[in-house]
Amino acid sequence: MKIDIKKRDTIALIQITGKINIETVLRLDEVINKFMNDPAITAIALNCRKLEHVDSSGLGSWIQYINTAKSLNKEFFLYDLPSNILSIIEMAFLMNFLKCTTSEKLNEEFKTDFFKISD
Repeated sequence: MKIDIKKRDTIALIQITGKINIETVLRLDEVINKFMNDPAITAIALNCRKLEHVDSSGLGSWIQYINTAKSLNKEFFLYDLPSNILSIIEMAFLMNFLKCTTSEKLNEEFKTDFFKISD
């Protein structure tokens, strides 16, 4: 798994390339927790466009991130999810719990172009 990080103002954007599984999730946890503990960050967005696979440990981490973000009065988003990952989320009945969206909707909400698709 490759992790690329961008910050702008109070937003942390994390782009994942590859797979989130039991072998890689701890690296992602370290990055996410750094931003959860940063009082200057109010929103964390995980760009999933290049995500190939997520297993149950990855899904569990996402649930943990949402709960932690709520308790810290922050927002956590997953965006530009590939259809195979969306299917996994739907099968696990997590669509109403996880904040899944698109880069276009985040750009509208935050009035920026920060979330535009990059290669």
